Amino acid sequence: MATRRSLDGQRLIIVSLLTGRFGTLDEELSAIVTPIIELSLTERTQLLLNLSNLSRDELLARFRVD
Repeated sequence: MATRRSLDGQRLIIVSLLTGRFGTLDEELSAIVTPIIELSLTERTQLLLNLSNLSRDELLARFRVD
């Protein structure tokens, strides 16, 4: 299990990448930070590497619960 420090570090990196890609982090983008952290390492890495190719709507759609 990841330590609290590790999770905080992951959260900071993801927030930084999302902010860099989309500008400010609104409520919708903030809501997907934890689900991104919860992805497997492989899935999370792929998602973050492809972040520049995803629109905001495409990214949010991946985590939308219907």
